[in-house]
Amino acid sequence: MERRNYIVATAGHVDHGKSSLVKALTNTDPDRLPEEKQRGITIDLGFAHLEIPMEDAIADVGLVDVPGHEDFVKNMVTGVGAADAALLVVAADDGWMPQTEEHVQILNYLAVPNLLVALTKVDLPDADPELVEEIIRDELSGTPYSDADIVKTSINDLASIAQVPNKLSSLLTKTSRRQGPPQLWVDRAFSMRGIGTVVTGTLEHGSMETGQSVIIQPRGTPARIRGVQTFGDAVEVAQPGSRVALNLPDIDLSPQSGKPYVQRGDVLTVGESTDIVDVILTKSARQISPKSPANKALKHSARVRIHIGTGNFVAKVILPKAKELCPGETSIAQLRFESPVFCRDGDRFTVRDWTESSTLAGGRVLESVARTDRFREPEQQSLLQKLSGAEVESTEWIAAILERDGFKPRCDNAAEKALLERDEVIKMGSWIINGDWWSGHQDWAVAAIRDRLESDPALPGYPLNDLRLQLRSRLPNEELAQHLINALCESALKIEGELIAPPGHEARLPDRLKAGCERIRTRVAENPRETPSRTQLADSPETERALRYLVDINELVQLDPNTFLPAETCQEMINGVVHLLTEKGSGTMSDIRTTLQTSRRIALPLMEKLDRDGITQRVGDQRQLTEKGRGFN
Repeated sequence: MERRNYIVATAGHVDHGKSSLVKALTNTDPDRLPEEKQRGITIDLGFAHLEIPMEDAIADVGLVDVPGHEDFVKNMVTGVGAADAALLVVAADDGWMPQTEEHVQILNYLAVPNLLVALTKVDLPDADPELVEEIIRDELSGTPYSDADIVKTSINDLASIAQVPNKLSSLLTKTSRRQGPPQLWVDRAFSMRGIGTVVTGTLEHGSMETGQSVIIQPRGTPARIRGVQTFGDAVEVAQPGSRVALNLPDIDLSPQSGKPYVQRGDVLTVGESTDIVDVILTKSARQISPKSPANKALKHSARVRIHIGTGNFVAKVILPKAKELCPGETSIAQLRFESPVFCRDGDRFTVRDWTESSTLAGGRVLESVARTDRFREPEQQSLLQKLSGAEVESTEWIAAILERDGFKPRCDNAAEKALLERDEVIKMGSWIINGDWWSGHQDWAVAAIRDRLESDPALPGYPLNDLRLQLRSRLPNEELAQHLINALCESALKIEGELIAPPGHEARLPDRLKAGCERIRTRVAENPRETPSRTQLADSPETERALRYLVDINELVQLDPNTFLPAETCQEMINGVVHLLTEKGSGTMSDIRTTLQTSRRIALPLMEKLDRDGITQRVGDQRQLTEKGRGFN
């Protein structure tokens, strides 16, 4: 039968029986620290595994037990962000308490999608299950969890405990998981004798497998996965939604070691880090307690702690206009972090005060790589407002990004496919593109090429390298620039060698340059492997222009600012170098000069060009072929 992975996190006030309930469900005591045993309260995250039969599958549930004491809310937050459901534990003899409220607010801020309430200790003499159930219903009204089931339990009554997995089974069938590259936030990092560094966490997106290369963010440290376990079993591939342990060789645990390291709050992924993030912030109108600091407004420019994933990062909150965010309000904001962080669009987070004494707000990442200079611009504010009302990578989300930027990386989901059915959106390689934006860039490129050739009729075509340089400032990468050049050739232009021009274009060389070209050709032909210098070839404005023309039409190859070779001779010399280095394995400049029958003045810039082109590499005083050079024809 199919097995599916889920994460369920506990929540609730201290001493309401969260750990006892987990132990009753799994026969595993989640309190693993000696101090937890001594004090009788949960301090850090605990973990257990529960199998739940479903109608058509077996649910492998990773239970994350969180602390309920107000001093350890910072640990609680790290355990619930990736949960598919929360198990809110409320004691029938105590009722709704401050951290019950704070935990529910955090679940709401982090958009944990499902909630089941376990009303515990119903068999105690001073318990009042009916009254407390009524209070719970009242407190959950107005939250996303107003329809949550409430199960009455006692650890002395196994039948009551059995209701919990039954209810969770129906809740978890509703779960849908965000798609994306692999992402595992580290909640524990430790060393095992004979194994080395091990990290654990919840795999939120994608899969991870033995031998896979990953990046430890936010420091950008490369690492390799040597071994994988899920729920205690060795596997080759871990699937999203599972509790995962990874063995990372050659990675230390201490920042002071001077070696690459990993720690709690890091994330294993394949993306890049950032330090400026545009977000939507919400501050709950509900009170944790009458005198809680969380009841105060969140001030503009406040220095706070942002809990995202298992990380805890210091940032300044920037509001666009207002001086504060009051209870019950929502606002676009920018988070300016004091150190790099890792996040993706759509990630949820909580905002806590600097002293970690209270939860102030929560939010969602709208743009994970943002800029301070355009945050308050009307166009950016308009985009952020649109994104704040849309799900990540939905039709509305993609359309809003395309409206501002004109392009975005493909995500290959249903929303994108729906947009591609419209004429105004097109697919180009690994990008999705606004059709009008793309047409505008094509029109610009055609006009730039025509203007250049009209102003300089001696040119047989527009140099492709010049066009690529100009496109680099207008397009996100070389791949998209090449797609644009290809599109131009399919419609209005043609490419010959390294030149691009309209069909039928012919260079019209003025008479005054014809003489200069002939003079240069004559001088070069006298000794093609030992050509004169630039000052000798071009001793007047006309011959300088002629020299540039001969380079533009690829008749001459420019090795450096002062050295030129006939294109055919240059290719012969390159072939000679490749043959020499293939035969000998390496060669000195003396070997190369002898083989080419030329001087150091010619041989040195030629070899520097081959180094730049990736055909050769310098090792000490020797030159060797690169992999590209070994395949050179």
